[in-house]
Amino acid sequence: MRRAPHRGGTRAHRAHSLSENELKAVLDAALDAIITMDADGMVTGWNAQAESIFGWRATEAVGSTLSDLIIPPQYRQAHRQGLAHFLSTGKGPILGKRIEIAALRRNGREFPVELTISPMRRGGDWHFSGFIRDLTERRRAEEVQARLAAIVESSHDAILSKNMDGIILSWNAAAEELYGYTADEVIGRHVSQLVPAESPDEIPMIMKRLAHGERIEHYETVRVKKDGTRVPVSLTISPVRDARGVVTGASAIVRDDTERKRVETALRESERQLQALSRRLVEVQETERAFIARELHDQVGQTLSAVNVSLEMLSRDVTDPDFATRIGDGIAAVKR
Repeated sequence: MRRAPHRGGTRAHRAHSLSENELKAVLDAALDAIITMDADGMVTGWNAQAESIFGWRATEAVGSTLSDLIIPPQYRQAHRQGLAHFLSTGKGPILGKRIEIAALRRNGREFPVELTISPMRRGGDWHFSGFIRDLTERRRAEEVQARLAAIVESSHDAILSKNMDGIILSWNAAAEELYGYTADEVIGRHVSQLVPAESPDEIPMIMKRLAHGERIEHYETVRVKKDGTRVPVSLTISPVRDARGVVTGASAIVRDDTERKRVETALRESERQLQALSRRLVEVQETERAFIARELHDQVGQTLSAVNVSLEMLSRDVTDPDFATRIGDGIAAVKR
């Protein structure tokens, strides 16, 4: 007689298969690589993100030695020693901790990862789950941030940032030199402490323009140093946006205008003095012309008087009518 299949066992088998499929779907949907390994160092699990990060397909990775796939050669001996140490003592210095280390892609290139390893017993044997996050993009962003920070810190212009409440968030060395405050003294304080008391509306006006996404360029104003002295400055303020494009704060480049103002004042004074000198020169020239004209007039007048006297004396002694006429014409011309 044929025996009917055991229904309970079939249901349990189906439930087990379903749970495995669900678990695989969850692991494959994870954003981090999830790799499982047995006590012999062989790969037993390899999710979709592990395929993407390391370049090995799950069918290639499962059953292979983990260290040969993803651990750089210089770390493989330490990996094997660490595994043996844990199996003999139950202790491992990196287990259950988040560490940063170099990993190896299929193409042989090393790259930075964040790794967490969790041990677990299953069926009396040790198994290990590794959760791995690719740090390549984060490191690139950190390098860019570090370069930008170095540029800001080495700038000769004061550079500071603030949130939309006007709270100072960053403060470079040039800002310390310009205002006299150290970064520790101003970060977390309101930017209005740098503004003269008689200009209470200036910061709200600036923040309102920034909130609308406006960039403010070459805004000339006055700021107050730590010692109370005032300094003319030129501001260029740009809105800072988050990943969604929302304005979350502002960065300001502050240039000390003291020297430029001094030069401008000196130029204006030089122009004033030049104009005054030009007017004086014209006056001197006019005076000189008048003086020369008077001198010439007097000299010519004296000469003509002498000529007139000589001609009159000559006319008394001339007997030639024609010559006398010519002398008379000369006397008449001199008198004109």
